[in-house]
Amino acid sequence: KMSWYHRGSILTLCTTDRDAVITVRYATNTHTWTLPSNDPMQLMTTVFRLDPLALDSPSMQRLVEGAPLSRALAVLDRSPTYETHKVGVLYVPHDKATEIELLEVVGGSPRYLEFLRGLGEMVPLQHLVMFHVATLMVAPDTSSSSPTATSDSPPDSGRHIAKKRHIGNDFVHIEYLDYDDTDNDDGIPSLGGQFSDVRIFVQPLTGGDDLFRTRVQCKHATTLAPFGPLHGVQVVPGHMVAAAVRLTAIHANLACREMHQDRFEFVLNVEDRLRQIKQIGTRFVDATASPMV
Repeated sequence: KMSWYHRGSILTLCTTDRDAVITVRYATNTHTWTLPSNDPMQLMTTVFRLDPLALDSPSMQRLVEGAPLSRALAVLDRSPTYETHKVGVLYVPHDKATEIELLEVVGGSPRYLEFLRGLGEMVPLQHLVMFHVATLMVAPDTSSSSPTATSDSPPDSGRHIAKKRHIGNDFVHIEYLDYDDTDNDDGIPSLGGQFSDVRIFVQPLTGGDDLFRTRVQCKHATTLAPFGPLHGVQVVPGHMVAAAVRLTAIHANLACREMHQDRFEFVLNVEDRLRQIKQIGTRFVDATASPMV
């Protein structure tokens, strides 16, 4: 096994008696090929279009193999090449629902579940999660270890805190209002917290036309960059409401990141991967190896 650093990328070559597996890690993606050859020079020439006879070819900096390099590459491989977003999703069963009810509710109406399926694919929480869905989160009971729990706390207070820790730290909340009242927009139940800069309300309308009323509310409307496609109050057909809400939530999250950039210093995943690659190229370069040209 051999690895090289080359122009902002990491090349790893694993050879056997019959073939060779070559992996090239870029900031934007990772490519792997299996080739019927174990000649490193031929592989370098094929992948990087190098002329091995040209003295002015870019150098391939050999890296020192070992456990530290393997760990660094493993961390790089776990860094996604695409942008990820976290959005809280709340199911509001009625207009007088308390915060505890919002955290306790499980399931929901058929139209709500159909809306969830339209937002994205449902995956276990240990994998990449885009939507923190309160009705699907089975948080562990941490009542005994929670610093805010007391002997007088409800039995499920630890679970509530664990759920709120996820949803409450999201900049964007999608709130599905499963009741008929459309006049009281100022008293909609929600979670208290420091964030939730943008609230996207989704409310099914009765009448059999499969229509939804959406409303976008911004806590810092004067400093938040414009986003869409949903804005203000709109009526959206059922077949496109989930897609419209999803796109609006992503754009809203990007706008919130920009607004909080000075405070949290958000870094794009591609930028972080490029930083890791350059650090690997600097830290693990084999000073004793001759450059491959």
